[in-house]
Amino acid sequence: MRIGKYIPTSLLLLFVLIGEISGQATLLVEYRVGTLQPEIKNFDKIYSNDEYLPTIVVGLGTDEGFLILRYNLYEEMGKSLISGVSLDGYASWRQEFITIGVRTYDKGRIYVELAYAMGRVEETISTETPDYTALNFSWADKDIRGGAAALGINIPLVMGLHFSSEIGYLYLPVTNKDDKKINTGGRQLSLGLTWVL
Repeated sequence: MRIGKYIPTSLLLLFVLIGEISGQATLLVEYRVGTLQPEIKNFDKIYSNDEYLPTIVVGLGTDEGFLILRYNLYEEMGKSLISGVSLDGYASWRQEFITIGVRTYDKGRIYVELAYAMGRVEETISTETPDYTALNFSWADKDIRGGAAALGINIPLVMGLHFSSEIGYLYLPVTNKDDKKINTGGRQLSLGLTWVL
């Protein structure tokens, strides 16, 4: 599956439309901000690994369980590095993914979420240092599939608004040129506001 420019927005609007038409489902809208700690080794060398992971969540269901759709965008900027060499260069990483799954609540507070994940990733590393321009490369995988899991807690505020915290794990494997599987996902920690209509 290719995540096009308008697909995430279209899926979110479809969820809202289904909820409005049915009139029986509870609509959940959530905005989360957190961190993603990728398991890719070069993040330790060329990326700062301190960017935020914004997430938009829409769900349909009841107080006990929801069908959940998430859209996530993770971007990093860094500097291309070679041990012992000062390079004039940059590195960029852009990853977007959606997850579709089920969230179940225990007494309305603690929830567990299991989901199917689909995504795409693009990476570019380049340098203008003449002796090392042969190392410049751009790489992309536009059809990554895997899974995700999350454990969270909701704290009710007012008028259907909740504050929540969540820990999660994302598994989105790609196969590199050496036929080794690399997980472009990793551990997640986030805070969010949830509005239940």
